[in-house]
Amino acid sequence: MATLKLKQALIIDGKVVEGSEHTPTTITLANGGYHSAQDIVVADAFGTATLWTTLGGGLTTYTHGFIISNKDGKVELRTDNGTPEFVVLEVKAGVLTFLPGIVGGDTTESLDGAILVDGTDFDDVDRIEFQRDAAESSGDALVSLHLFN
Repeated sequence: MATLKLKQALIIDGKVVEGSEHTPTTITLANGGYHSAQDIVVADAFGTATLWTTLGGGLTTYTHGFIISNKDGKVELRTDNGTPEFVVLEVKAGVLTFLPGIVGGDTTESLDGAILVDGTDFDDVDRIEFQRDAAESSGDALVSLHLFN
């Protein structure tokens, strides 16, 4: 099985803040699937780039994902199982943004003990799009998406 190691720390002015560094977390991936996409959203436009749809790169779903851009923007996660649902996350320039693979819940049981129903209470994300935050002329947005399953 493939694994993904995540390590986090607070870095200010290129220096790790003492005590903020965490032991790496190892995540075992279900089947080792990986998809990477890069795109450019041009300056002076509110253009949108579709970075992934179901079956993109051979993945029907993903469990862990992240996106990074050199410009501020928004990433939209969409499902279309029944009534479409949308989640929009802010992406700050140069900051890794983690993406949930499920919208509406991440477990089969809610906090009150009720059983959640796939396709009703939560859905797998099936489309990821990135859009510039503003039409400005400071250069193109270079966007990278990485999905793991």
